[in-house]
Amino acid sequence: MNIKKLFGSIAFLSSLLPQIYAKEINVTTQTFNEAYTLAESGDILLMSSGTYNKQISFPSDKSITLKAEKNAEVVITFDITGNDDTSENGGGLIFDGVKINRSADYFISGNFGNISTLEFKNSEITNIGRCLLRTSNEGTINNIEFENCLIHDCGNNGWNFLYPKHIVKKVSVKNCSLYNYLGESFFSPTGSDNNNIFTFIFENNTVYKWSKDTKYAICNTAKNYSTNSIYNFTNNIINEPGVSGKTPSILNATGGTLTAEKNLIVNYGGYNRTETINDITLESLGLTTIGFPDAANGDFTILSSSPLATAGKDGKCVGDARWIKKVTSPAQFSATVMPENAGSVSPTNVTFNQGDPVTVTATENFGYSFKQWETKNGEILSTENPYSFNIENDLEIVAVFDKLTTYTFTVNKDGAGAQWGIVNLNPEPTDGKYIEGTIVTMTIETNPITSFLQWEDGSSENKRTVKINGDKTYTATFDKIPFIVGWDLETSEPRGERPADYAATTDNKGLLSLYNGDGSTTNWGGSTRTFGGITYNCARRYTDYASMNNPRYFQAKFSAKDYVNIKVTSLVAADNACVHKTQKMQYSLNGNDFTDLTTITMEETSANWEKMEAFLPEEAEGANMVYIRWAADATSDLIGTPGSSDTEGFYLTNIFVYADNSSIDDKEAPILLSTSPENDSNTASANGKIVLSFNEQV
Repeated sequence: MNIKKLFGSIAFLSSLLPQIYAKEINVTTQTFNEAYTLAESGDILLMSSGTYNKQISFPSDKSITLKAEKNAEVVITFDITGNDDTSENGGGLIFDGVKINRSADYFISGNFGNISTLEFKNSEITNIGRCLLRTSNEGTINNIEFENCLIHDCGNNGWNFLYPKHIVKKVSVKNCSLYNYLGESFFSPTGSDNNNIFTFIFENNTVYKWSKDTKYAICNTAKNYSTNSIYNFTNNIINEPGVSGKTPSILNATGGTLTAEKNLIVNYGGYNRTETINDITLESLGLTTIGFPDAANGDFTILSSSPLATAGKDGKCVGDARWIKKVTSPAQFSATVMPENAGSVSPTNVTFNQGDPVTVTATENFGYSFKQWETKNGEILSTENPYSFNIENDLEIVAVFDKLTTYTFTVNKDGAGAQWGIVNLNPEPTDGKYIEGTIVTMTIETNPITSFLQWEDGSSENKRTVKINGDKTYTATFDKIPFIVGWDLETSEPRGERPADYAATTDNKGLLSLYNGDGSTTNWGGSTRTFGGITYNCARRYTDYASMNNPRYFQAKFSAKDYVNIKVTSLVAADNACVHKTQKMQYSLNGNDFTDLTTITMEETSANWEKMEAFLPEEAEGANMVYIRWAADATSDLIGTPGSSDTEGFYLTNIFVYADNSSIDDKEAPILLSTSPENDSNTASANGKIVLSFNEQV
């Protein structure tokens, strides 16, 4: 018997086993997690209607399908953690017919073994603050696939939608609509392998308002993958960046083969490449606009009579085919506003079939109130908003608004701390105005460098409520708490080499930096963390576990010239095991020789923010430059037992340097020594100046 053929047959049969024994398993929100844990490769979990919110980990060595039952409304709010699997065979997940609505930064994140496949079919993905996928360790992902999906309203907290450190072999996106994304790139790998021949397929997708800046791209592989990689963009509509005025790219790759056919690109960037581009334009189709009825709210309908319905490669439509609408008995609908600038309506101009349901919504601008819907001849149709009806014939409809009385509202700030004082208004005014009758609450927001003194009427309550019945002006007076510099990190950028968020003088703005153990600078991780129920924006010091014997450190520098009684305050915390127990705050006057100011011991992850504060010694008073360092004692133990791929979870925020100004003893009046020109001289200075010289006061 041919042994080679025998083993080949065995291998073939083995590959069929998961399919042979795969089964469909009906689950509910109560039984899902146990069924998921027990599922075998190829199994399909048929999910009944409900919200699934219990966290799961990515499967190892098996692929599982999570599929909504027929007509079921399945909402997934859980997140998927890593499995730390080091086996060669990767696991896989397939989502079919579900809605993923995280209301958090990540959906799939952590440390993973290899991944065979990650697929999303017939699904909706929304409300993810940062990344759908973020892997933090090395590995391989064979396939990432999206088909017939809606992906929208994500990325509010930045970062990339797909952000793997794993090396990815293939990404495919077909027949999807991607819109309202305020993050960075769609796909941007952090892992690098110049031998990885990557394939990116982007076909029949509608993209609207995707990415916040010019430096990002839909596919942003840069120089991370092989120059033999393949990039294919076909039959897509790509329209408008996430932020007006920016031009993110479609592709940013160093090398590779690009094929771009029959794509319609409007108000967006390009491919950053020149080979094989055969795209279309509005002009070539005889159009002036794409004509989406309500793109901002996810309506990208294209009539079957539009050139876009057949302008794609092989006569296909351009964009996501789900939006093609066949019209057999047309009824033209249009809506306008009266007065012209009073508000807006949606939709504004749409072709329906006779008998179709229509819902029209009016949105008022500030200073106006919706009144009613009328025909163009003034006949009142309805006072409901939104207004729903079935359209039978062509119809022009008008949204009528009433103009309201408005008044100006001004809050002035006065005193030594005026530039840092904050007065919050609730509700906030519109262009400095409120509608008559609005109740406004003015609240003083405290901060570490100001103290509120009083309002213009002499009252000193932090909160003040007024009713708008005319133009109003108020004044809040603030004093300054003596300080030099401060960082509260309320804004996330910059994340390195950061001047003070607060500086007492314009010529002494200080600098906050993160250093590697070898003394080179790097960026910290911008974070928002809660400890003891108190939330702060903060900087994360993230040293890889392998480098914890020579960890990173924060360092601030500033001038102490003309300052005495200098106190440094800060808050610190730790949220994982990869942190040294002993943490130090140190100072130096030359940037090299550091002396301990204070030391804290962290036995475990923080329950609360911990203070690290100390007065500087007298030798620092008046120094041209002072350096403050937050550093771990690398000889101390870690607070737990981290994994080999973990990174340090140490956080720093609310750094403030308080001090008194040193002053000159001026009890004795200065003595005039001479003048130029001299006293009683009959000559004059050539440049019209008089120079007075006094004795030096110390």
